[in-house]
Amino acid sequence: MQTVHTVIKHGALFWDEDLVPAALLQSRLENVRSAISAAGDAAWIFYGDAERCGALAYVSHYFPRIRDAAVLVTLDAPPIVLVNGGGRTLPSIRPMTWIADVRMFASISKKLAEVLTEQGLAQARVGTVGAVETFPAREWSALTRAVPDVTFVPRDAEFAHLRRKKDAADLAVAQRASHVLEAAFAVAATVLRPGASTSEAFAQIERSMRLAGAEDVRILTSGGPENNELAPPVERRLEEGDTVMLFLGVEIQRYWSEAAQTFAIGMPNAQAENLASRARAAVDAMEAAAIAGARGSTVAAAARKALGDDGLLTFASSYGLGHGIGMDVEDVPSIALDSEDVLNAGTALALHIVLKDGSACAIAGRTIIT
Repeated sequence: MQTVHTVIKHGALFWDEDLVPAALLQSRLENVRSAISAAGDAAWIFYGDAERCGALAYVSHYFPRIRDAAVLVTLDAPPIVLVNGGGRTLPSIRPMTWIADVRMFASISKKLAEVLTEQGLAQARVGTVGAVETFPAREWSALTRAVPDVTFVPRDAEFAHLRRKKDAADLAVAQRASHVLEAAFAVAATVLRPGASTSEAFAQIERSMRLAGAEDVRILTSGGPENNELAPPVERRLEEGDTVMLFLGVEIQRYWSEAAQTFAIGMPNAQAENLASRARAAVDAMEAAAIAGARGSTVAAAARKALGDDGLLTFASSYGLGHGIGMDVEDVPSIALDSEDVLNAGTALALHIVLKDGSACAIAGRTIIT
C-alpha cells in the first residue's frame, strides 16, 4: 500500500548471517553472473535509493539509509558496492553487506566512470538494473559523456525473471517479518483502549517492531469519528465506541511484510464489526484465489464476489487490493480487476481491503506466499 516514505531509515542496520547466510548470497551472485553471460553483457550495474533498493539488496544485501547506491557485478572480478557519502560512514556500512569492496562517492556518475575504466569496461556492453526508474537524469548524462564507448542496456526484465525464483532467505525472512507483525498487533490490542493517547499507543506498537530488528516501519490509521480514512497517525484521545483501522508495514533484513486489522475501542460498533467481517472474508477469498498461474484480475474478482457490493469494492480499490512485496515495499504483480499480471509459485503478495460505509470503516490485510 502507498505510504509516506521514510526520509532516513533509522532502524536496525546489520546483516543477520544466520537468517541470510553468506553461502546463499554467493549463490545469488552466481545466478546474476549467469544472467549477465546469457545476456551477452560484460557486467551489470544495480542502482537504487533509500526508497527502492530491492535490486541492490538482492545482490549485495545492502540498502542505503539515505540517498543512493550502486553495485557493479562483472563476470569474474569481485563485486563492488558504491555508496553515496563520506569515508567516516564506512564503519556503519560494512556490517550491512557481505561484499568486501565498498567505496564511497560524492558523484555517482564520476565514480561509476572511474570504476568501469578501472575494470576494463570502458568499451564494453553493460546492463543496468534500476537505472531507468531512479537514476538521476543529470548524473546519467554525465556518466554517458564520461564513458562514451560503453553501451548501456536496460536489463530490468531479465533481472525480474531471475527474481521469480525464490530462495531460502526469501521464505525465512518473510516468515520472520510476519511474526513481527503478529506481535505488533498483539501490542495494539493492549494499548488501543478508551482514553489512550494515540501518540503513546503507536509509539508502543512501533517500539515492538524496532526491538524485533525492524529496519523500517510504516503505520497508517484512521483519524477518528470525523476522519475515518487511512492516514499517518495524528495525536488524539481514543473514545468509547471508536473504531481504529490499523495498517502496519515492516522491513526485516531487507524484506517487507504488511498486515492490517480493525480494532473496536470499548463497546464494538455493530456496523463497523459487520464491515470488518466482510473485509476479512474478502481477504480470505483473495488468498484462496492467489495460486500459481492465476492473474491479478482473478484474485481481485474473488474480492468482488466476496463483498457482493460494487460500491464497497470501488472504495477498496482506491487504496489498492494488493501487490507484490519483498525486497521492495511494492512490486509486481498488481491485484486489480484490470490486471493481466500472472502469479508465479512462491510470489509474496500483500493483500488488503479497506471499507467505508457512511461513518463506519474497517480494514483487513495480510502478506501471503503463493
